[in-house]
Formats: sequence, C-alpha cells, structure tokens
Amino acid sequence: MGKAKATETTSVSEIYERTTARIVERLEADTRPWMQPWGAGGTPVRPLRHNGIALCQCD
Repeated sequence: MGKAKATETTSVSEIYERTTARIVERLEADTRPWMQPWGAGGTPVRPLRHNGIALCQCD
C-alpha cells in the first residue's frame, strides 16, 4: 500500500477505484478506516491561568 506518484496518465476514475478498493479491503479485514485508532487523552492541560476578568464583568 505504498503511495503512487500522480502521473498524467492517472485518471480521476482510477484514483477513485484504487481508493474504493483500499476501503473495501480494510472493511473486509474488520478495520474501520474512518475510526480514530487511538484513545482520547482526556482534558487538555493548558499553561494559561484564569485572570479573573470575567468576574469583573458580571457586575
């Protein structure tokens, strides 16, 4: 499944056919290619601290 170089002779329909064949191949192997293969990491940690300006705007 290496990358094929685009040439002038490669038509759009050939690209669609190859892509469809790869998706079908992965589906038959019980792999859903559109699913995220890793787990979610949880809440992101940012180094920014809240500066409290929102509290001043609530009055």
